Formats: sequence, C-alpha cells, structure tokens
Amino acid sequence: MTKKHLVLDLYGAALAGDSRHAQAVMKDLGITYQKSVPQSLFDSWWFFNCENVPDDFPDWITELKAELDACIGHGLTAEDVEDIRAGHNRVVARANLEPPRSLITERFYKGQIVPRRLRMAMTSDKKGAHLITFGGSVEVNGRTVELLNADSCAFNIANGGRRMNNGTYKKVGFSFMNVHIKSSKATGFLIG
Repeated sequence: MTKKHLVLDLYGAALAGDSRHAQAVMKDLGITYQKSVPQSLFDSWWFFNCENVPDDFPDWITELKAELDACIGHGLTAEDVEDIRAGHNRVVARANLEPPRSLITERFYKGQIVPRRLRMAMTSDKKGAHLITFGGSVEVNGRTVELLNADSCAFNIANGGRRMNNGTYKKVGFSFMNVHIKSSKATGFLIG
C-alpha cells in the first residue's frame, strides 16, 4: 500500500459548507497519517504518509504535489523529512519526554513583573501589568506560588493607578485567580 501526502484546503471546505477541524475531517474519513502541519499562508493543512485513503473524497482534499525537500522551512524540518521518508516519527517520541507544563517550576525574584502567561494576576488595563511584581524570591509551579524567603510577600501591588499622557491618573483594578501561596508565615500581598 502506498502512502500519500494530502492537502486539505480550508477555503474549499468552507465553501462546501464543512466547518470541521481539518484533523477531524481526516478522522471521519478514516484516514490515518503520520504528521500534520497547518499552513496558514495557504489556508490549508498538509498531511504526510496518509493511509486508508478512500478512492472518492471531497474535491477540497488533493494530493501534495511538492517534493518533501521543498517542504523544509514550511512547517517541516530536515529531521521531519527524514522521519517521513523512514515512516516513523521520532519528533513525537521526543515531545512525550517533555514534562507537562504544570510540572515545570519557574523561579522569579523580588521586583520581577508577574508574567501575563501565568494567568495569575490580571489588571483591568493591559498597560498596568507592570504594577504587579513579585515581593520576594518565589518558585511557581502551576497555580502554586512558594515563597523561598519566609519574611517576604508573594506579590507587590504598586499604587493602584497609571499616569496618562494628559497628566491624569487612571485607576487600575487587579484580580488574582486561583492562586495558592505556600509559606511558613501567613504573608501574601503588600499593597503600596
């Protein structure tokens, strides 16, 4: 059985009235594949080493005409191309060894701004994010903030406003969502 490389045209699918995700379409058609790559520039998905390809499938799914080497830099690395030619996927095996995001511990120090990506401390004004900093050295693991120095606080909240271009101050609201603070003392916030 020969394996095919397929292109699913998202624009063609939308015109045909199909709004399913590209990978869901392949699953529903019974097509299995080794690797899929979204192509935002072409409004399509590329599927490599497809098996169980039916004889009749929608017009908006076609066979990839480009050579594999031409796909390097367009969602594939040279290592990916080797894997596709060999028929195995070592990239997925390597990704499975990486610990889940919640098991990664990050260390932050006093005065560092609480990154937005942590989704712990949010401000009502996007430009007011610099007003929330860590109050001391902390380790963040998932939703838990552990104080490394028991005499410090977890978060520092600066004066609750931000100076505008016209000289006035705009109040900024703060919210902390589902944050767990571990410390030997009961300290959490310092509002200054």
